[in-house]
Amino acid sequence: MMEQNIELKKKRGFSDVLNATFAFIKQEYKLFWRMIILYAGLPVLVYSIFSTIYFRNTFNTLFKVLSNPSQAQEFSQNVSNEVFLIYILSIIMYLFFYGLTYSYVVHYSKNNNRAENTHSVWSMFTGKFMALLGYSLLTLLLIGTAYGIVALFLGALGNPIVAAIGVFATLILVIYISLAFSFILIIKLNEDEPYLESARRCFYLIKGHWWQTFGLVIIAIIIGFALNMALTVPVTSYFTAKGLLSNSKTVDIIPAIIISVSSTLTTVISTPILPLILSFQYFSLCEHKDNTSLLERIKNINSTND
Repeated sequence: MMEQNIELKKKRGFSDVLNATFAFIKQEYKLFWRMIILYAGLPVLVYSIFSTIYFRNTFNTLFKVLSNPSQAQEFSQNVSNEVFLIYILSIIMYLFFYGLTYSYVVHYSKNNNRAENTHSVWSMFTGKFMALLGYSLLTLLLIGTAYGIVALFLGALGNPIVAAIGVFATLILVIYISLAFSFILIIKLNEDEPYLESARRCFYLIKGHWWQTFGLVIIAIIIGFALNMALTVPVTSYFTAKGLLSNSKTVDIIPAIIISVSSTLTTVISTPILPLILSFQYFSLCEHKDNTSLLERIKNINSTND
């Protein structure tokens, strides 16, 4: 008897979302991670190359600063420029991870809980790539601008205690809003709504389920952090200590490559876990709010009778 595929459109509780996510990973891991490596491989490779160069140059310069503090200002200026480039590359890389993961799940849902090939997933992702990029940048801009304006206003009050409390309260509000917006990309892919409607939909879905979603995100972050610690920290710590204790005070290219490879493997393995968990939470919330699967069954029954 063949095992039934994981159903996406189903009401689930906290533990049910986690169980369904990992059951989905077990069921789809061959095709899913082959797609991730195939289509997200190039952005990850570019990011890894630049991060390797950045890591090596930063540590080599840091070692020099430790022995010659007068170079600290130059070190600070170089780091700022390189960090900005790494940040832009990381946005593109994570957009590939999240966009491809959501596209895979949406394709799976629309194909009767089956993912037969990755070409359809890639077509869906590339067809919506500019929209996903725009939605991501606009969301980051809105959240960052709102927090900045409120923080500046509170700082202008002149009372440090009031300003500190206000900034903390604003940070809590930003976390609340950011969690709601975590569904905006999958809403775009699955429902293809304009930005404002997608944003409204985010808050509609998460209402009454914020803490559950927050807990799921924390679990995903812990899992990713644990994988990162297990795969990258031992290697990074070893070569960092070796560089500090070495007379040359430099990080050779081979250790830098090894660190980059371990970091890349960790990224490929751990990054899709969060969007997968959010995908199951999204479909669960849709069922809680809209009963979409029930409506589809009624529609199919009416179509059959006609």
